Amino acid sequence: AMEACAISMRASGILTARALSFQGAEFSLATAELTEEQTKTYDACCRWWTKCLEIQGKERHKVMWGVIQRFFKMLLVAFKVDKTVTLAQEALERGEQVVVGLWSTGEA
Repeated sequence: AMEACAISMRASGILTARALSFQGAEFSLATAELTEEQTKTYDACCRWWTKCLEIQGKERHKVMWGVIQRFFKMLLVAFKVDKTVTLAQEALERGEQVVVGLWSTGEA
């Protein structure tokens, strides 16, 4: 069903799909250090989730754990956006083409 939907969307001009070649591509890793404000936000989120767990009780911890992990993963990815924009703008000013992938290792 999804293939039929994609074919229909492509035929009507709603969907464009491209494949990028890795030929000549260079990859670099950059570290985005947390700002003081981001650190405060992270700490506040920790306190908030701790209160949520206390309210829910121990029997709900297993259910909540996955939600908490996904929340913090997305929070940390969001913290990387400013650094990513800066690096992308610098590359564009040098005449380079930019493809961005924001990743989290998922490590505990």
